[in-house]
Amino acid sequence: MPKVNLNGTAFSEGIGGLEAITATIRHSDSAGGAAFSFTGELTFYGEAYEIIRSEILLSPVPHLVKIPITVYSDQCPDQPFTGYVEGSGVEWCEVSQDGKCSAKAQIIDGSAISEKVACVKNTIIWAKVPKYQSAEVSDGEDTARKSRYITMCIEFRPRALAEVIFILYIIMRTVVTPMAYIVAGVVSVINLIIKAVNTIPFVPNIDEIDFDGNDDTGPIQELRNLLDQMNDFITGCGAKHKAPFVHSYVQNICDVCGLTLSSSVLSPGELYNNLMRLDAPAYHTKPGASVAEIENCYNKQKPNLNGGQFLDDLQQNLNWEWWIEGNVLHIEPAGNVDGLIWFEQGDGTVIKSFCIKTTSETVKAYGVYEYSQDAIDVASNEVFRDWGAINDWNTPPNDSQRGALEKTLPYSAALFRADNNSDTKLPIDKDFYNNSIAFPNLVQWQRVLIMSKGVSAQPKLLMWDGQSQRDNARVQHWAAGNDKFDYNTRMWLRGSHPSGPTLYETSFEETDNPRNSGIRLREFEMEICLTCEKLATAKDARLLKAYVNGVLKTGKISSIGINYGTFTATITGKI
Repeated sequence: MPKVNLNGTAFSEGIGGLEAITATIRHSDSAGGAAFSFTGELTFYGEAYEIIRSEILLSPVPHLVKIPITVYSDQCPDQPFTGYVEGSGVEWCEVSQDGKCSAKAQIIDGSAISEKVACVKNTIIWAKVPKYQSAEVSDGEDTARKSRYITMCIEFRPRALAEVIFILYIIMRTVVTPMAYIVAGVVSVINLIIKAVNTIPFVPNIDEIDFDGNDDTGPIQELRNLLDQMNDFITGCGAKHKAPFVHSYVQNICDVCGLTLSSSVLSPGELYNNLMRLDAPAYHTKPGASVAEIENCYNKQKPNLNGGQFLDDLQQNLNWEWWIEGNVLHIEPAGNVDGLIWFEQGDGTVIKSFCIKTTSETVKAYGVYEYSQDAIDVASNEVFRDWGAINDWNTPPNDSQRGALEKTLPYSAALFRADNNSDTKLPIDKDFYNNSIAFPNLVQWQRVLIMSKGVSAQPKLLMWDGQSQRDNARVQHWAAGNDKFDYNTRMWLRGSHPSGPTLYETSFEETDNPRNSGIRLREFEMEICLTCEKLATAKDARLLKAYVNGVLKTGKISSIGINYGTFTATITGKI
């Protein structure tokens, strides 16, 4: 019979329901993170009831009270599962048929890992709050590295409208600019005369003609500055969005919650360390905006996601699993999950039962992967299918494979200048405009992001090129010939690209392609006899090895149910 320690007092009796109490360890719960839970309701009598009564029932704020409780077995008294009785979940009887006062409650997990998980799920990813056990405040979205400012051009849609505006502007520049320079020259001469007059003694000073209020610029320079501003306004170039690194968001959570990040995808030097997230659903800056203005624009529309929601998003959409082990937050592609091998069949572990079944999933013939169409940034919709792909898994054909596995990511794609995926040349890329004296600034806006309205209904995941300046950042690109480029290829969903592995290759190929892996096609349930060693390591267990048809296979553990009454463990997962 399991034993209980309630608020520092040990009980071997006076508590009903212990024979059915089970602690369940889930490495991936409904919210996407590791969690423990206790099943089975406990009923407290006598002295145990009096503790509940004095600490919770008589408290002026009973719903805020927690009483520590541990459950342990006779076999391993030094391996308890810790939790607490929560005041808000207590049910009691003042009068009962048997004449005994009693209270009922379930044990809420109070382990160190559960506290870490709770911290992750209660911390906003950009929150600038004190770090774990420190008075030092985190840097929020800039924790690991300062965010990049992605430069963009706003190009009107339809494209014909953009070209009409360009042509009208060229005509205006051709007609008006010479006259403007003549006027600027006349003003310059007048200002020289005024300066000479102002040197005559006893003659009141006359103010020079100044259009911008800057004494350091003369009329000619003021005209040039005005033309540059008009140029940027017409081309829509020079506006910027703040795009924090995904790694910085995660590292901020780790710093706040006292965790160390371990990831073969996000850590420094790894494939996705330069991955940025751009959120701009409502606002954008003007060309030439200051850093303060760019930061303010970000602050008005930054993603209101806590750490749990953010990590769940990566797990559900990028196929990157996350879990907490000790004080370490792990983020790994689902097909590359590593960790403690709890046991191997034949090592002395007593296996009472081991059953395997085929899942209800149909073995798919191909996968359809795509990004979402954006309701605002229609420019991105011109290339979103090119970032996606139909990946064939049925060559040579097998009748057992049928239908499609369909996956649509909740992010939008992105269009860029000289984009190889664009079916026709963008107006801003045409030689006629680039060689025109009306647009001398276009050359400095090479390889920038193109947006139709400067905002995007869906977030964008963009790979910084690793070398462009922070305040004028560019996205990873690959020369595709004919002065065109493939952009952001690491986030593409096709099977391969010459520039290196794509998102499909690094995240989906191993788990989704039925010819590469069988782990998603077999579910198992196993019951084993516990030992104190097994109990001590259950919380960290990720894998096991067992024989299937005479071949030793690796099983990925989904949950472990610890039955204290029978001192057994029921394990579920995929093998």
